[in-house]
Amino acid sequence: FAMLIPALCLNWLEVLQRGKEMMHKQNLTSDVYFVDDGFALGVAFVLSSCDLYPLFDSLHWFAAINHKQDADEKQLRDTKAKQEERERRLAQANKKGGTIFSFARTSPMEDETTTATRSTSEDGVGEDEREALSLSWKMFESRKREMRSLFCTLQCSRSLLLGSLRS
Repeated sequence: FAMLIPALCLNWLEVLQRGKEMMHKQNLTSDVYFVDDGFALGVAFVLSSCDLYPLFDSLHWFAAINHKQDADEKQLRDTKAKQEERERRLAQANKKGGTIFSFARTSPMEDETTTATRSTSEDGVGEDEREALSLSWKMFESRKREMRSLFCTLQCSRSLLLGSLRS
């Protein structure tokens, strides 16, 4: 059972996030709060009552998740840095005299921001890429926050149950 807990927790987190998203879509005008600590308490209870904590601890699951999250965060930071570098180089190229697409201006009075926007999207560093990166960051932060919340709740439940079993 202890080896199934990581998969159960990941599945529970996905279902939890989908539920929160659906709840927010339906209640756009009011504040809604969602709390569910029963899952973590149930897992802690089964681990305590079956004396499976040593086996569960030997999985080093918390450390593995933290390592994966650090790697994912580094990858997102690298992607953002590359995107910003491309945008910076493109802005410098536009300042130096335009791009090869500058002949496509509709009027001589067209401002440089319009040309830069067109060039940006033609070079692949467009608004869609920025939005995708922003969405990836938001999803990453949400998963990270939920996972830490689950870990904290599991640890608190463990302390609660171990303290009550000793009494």
